[in-house]
Amino acid sequence: MIGELVHGYVEHEEVYQTFIKVRVLISDNKKLIGKIVRIDEKELQIYSMTDRWTKDEMTNLIDLALSTRDREWFDKLSSKVKKGEFLDVIKNQETFSRFAKK
Repeated sequence: MIGELVHGYVEHEEVYQTFIKVRVLISDNKKLIGKIVRIDEKELQIYSMTDRWTKDEMTNLIDLALSTRDREWFDKLSSKVKKGEFLDVIKNQETFSRFAKK
C-alpha cells in the first residue's frame, strides 16, 4: 500500500486485471502478516523457489507431504532433516535477504 515489503505466495490471480492476491508470510508491516493483499503485477518482484528451509518449515513441508501422500517428497525432506540440512535462523531476526536470489 505504502511501500511495505512482503514475502508470500500467490493465492489468486485476477483474470481481467493486473492484480494478484498474495498471502503475506513475512512483512516489515506486522499487521499484514497472515492476510491476503492485492498487489499490482507491475509492483511484484518474483524470486525463484528456495530449497533452503528452517527446521520448522521443513517439519511443515513433511506434514504437507504426508497429507498429500507424496512418499518421494516425504523421503527427501526427512533425509534432509536427519542430516541437519536446514537453515539455523535466530528467532525473530529473519530478514528478507534470506529469500533474495544469490
